[in-house]
Amino acid sequence: MQKNLAQSTISKILKRSSELLEGELLHPGQKRRRIPTYPGLHDALYVWMKAIENHTTITGNILKAKAAQLFPRLYPGDTPSKFSEGWLTGWKEQYGVKEYKSHGESGSAPITEAQLQMQEIRAVLSEYELCDIYNGDETAYYWRMQPDHGLATHQLAGKKKDKARITVMVTSNGDGSEREHLWIIGSAKHPRCFKNVDVHSLGC
Repeated sequence: MQKNLAQSTISKILKRSSELLEGELLHPGQKRRRIPTYPGLHDALYVWMKAIENHTTITGNILKAKAAQLFPRLYPGDTPSKFSEGWLTGWKEQYGVKEYKSHGESGSAPITEAQLQMQEIRAVLSEYELCDIYNGDETAYYWRMQPDHGLATHQLAGKKKDKARITVMVTSNGDGSEREHLWIIGSAKHPRCFKNVDVHSLGC
């Protein structure tokens, strides 16, 4: 049996077909991604960010300022819209840019230069015996810090860690035949706990 379609149904089908052809059909409840007015600006800002992100910290204000700087070069004569927080949020979603916290200092290590310097150092050390080569390094001892895990009958709330510490300098020669006295760096030249103690007899 032939069934006539209402005009409203035809309109909905055509609209849905248009969305499929343009790749704009989204999941229910998902926001439609807007096509940027100036896609060249968005791409140029992303390329600029990728070029410098390993060398400096980039903030939202820096990105907005750079976008304002790039706009007249890419679109001379056009009046740019305000680069607001909403614009920045859309740009970050478009390129998957998120805020990350930096950990450690590994990014500051000049790997290539360090490798060349190590080769030079090895060349110099090759002229000496191990017993004549000394190395020193420091380490920290947090003498009042409690372990961050332990046994209990129930979950305990965390407490602020006591970061009181002393720094110890350890020095030895290459074959371990001679070890220098430890150098201790604390907060006091004459700690009260050593009031009646000969510090020279402590071996450090």
